[in-house]
Amino acid sequence: ENRKAEIKSPRILIVDDDPLCLAGMKDLVSIHLPQVCVHVANSGDTAVTLNRAREFDAILSDVQMPGMDGLSLVAEIKRIRPHTPVVLMTAAMNLMPLMVKCGAYGFMRKPVNRRYCVTALQHAMMYSSLSKLVANAKQHSQKAIETSAGLLWLGKAELGESLTRWNEE
Repeated sequence: ENRKAEIKSPRILIVDDDPLCLAGMKDLVSIHLPQVCVHVANSGDTAVTLNRAREFDAILSDVQMPGMDGLSLVAEIKRIRPHTPVVLMTAAMNLMPLMVKCGAYGFMRKPVNRRYCVTALQHAMMYSSLSKLVANAKQHSQKAIETSAGLLWLGKAELGESLTRWNEE
């Protein structure tokens, strides 16, 4: 079966409980990153549900939302999709230390600087792609180590068997 390699568009998820902000951020990303498939969620809980169903290359989320806030979302995404970077945005200046502490990939103030927002998302998508490559390489190198150990064992076993048979004849 000859299948062509599937070219996958990068996917970004934008999470905000404010419908106007959500629409504005979706437009910003769609205009400046036209190759990206943009998904939206109006709550942290919806974002988690979407992440269980599919993988995103980056997530841009508001911090202050009812239910699961952006800080809790970062922790949950790290648990279910460790290679997915989450960039947080907030109008609350005092939340910066918490955004750093929770392990967000990046953060920005609202209203967002359009140019910085696009750049941060580009970097997040690169980070996601590279971290998957590293994880894949580690997995393959571990398999290579196990395989070479098996080859060594097999080689020694065959040499031992040859020696035994050689001396028997």
